[in-house]
Amino acid sequence: MQVGFEVPAVPGELEGLLSICRHAADIGLDFVNLNELEVSETNCQALLGRGFHMRSDVSSAMQGSLETSWQVMEEAGDVVPVHFCSSSFKDQVQLRERLKRRAKRTARPMDLITSEGMVLLGIIETDDLEGAQRSLQEQDVPPELFRLDEKRKRLEVASWVLEDLAPVLPYRCYLVEEYPTADRLEVERQPLN
Repeated sequence: MQVGFEVPAVPGELEGLLSICRHAADIGLDFVNLNELEVSETNCQALLGRGFHMRSDVSSAMQGSLETSWQVMEEAGDVVPVHFCSSSFKDQVQLRERLKRRAKRTARPMDLITSEGMVLLGIIETDDLEGAQRSLQEQDVPPELFRLDEKRKRLEVASWVLEDLAPVLPYRCYLVEEYPTADRLEVERQPLN
């Protein structure tokens, strides 16, 4: 296991950050990770009060943090390995991890969870949902591996079950990936037949 410091790259604090890097090397740490300083609801007033400005209207990153990180990496990189984590990368990783946790909490027996935290399932779309349900029952599909979604007018089926049955079913069958949220936003659809 590697051990290191993780600190925010505060603009204007170059000397303090270089001191942290030297200290990390002195005590035998493996790395220093600089996180791009970003504004949040809890620190907004304090950062703005210290004269910091947001980099843009579409980013939570603070102006000057990226540049400070580059200076630290340039000046301290031969003392201890210095890594940089941008606010956008951190947001992506945190979102993926939140999705994975939510998917694990809310997954049904028929749901598969992808490496990105999406829910993978099969769906049947037809005007004859009752007939589709009967077809699954006739194929001895366990009831916990399919369910009628009346709101979305579809039959949800375990992906591995529908992949096997789609070639013999007279209905439109798909594999879909959805967010594990209440609205189940669909992000990908693949026809099975």
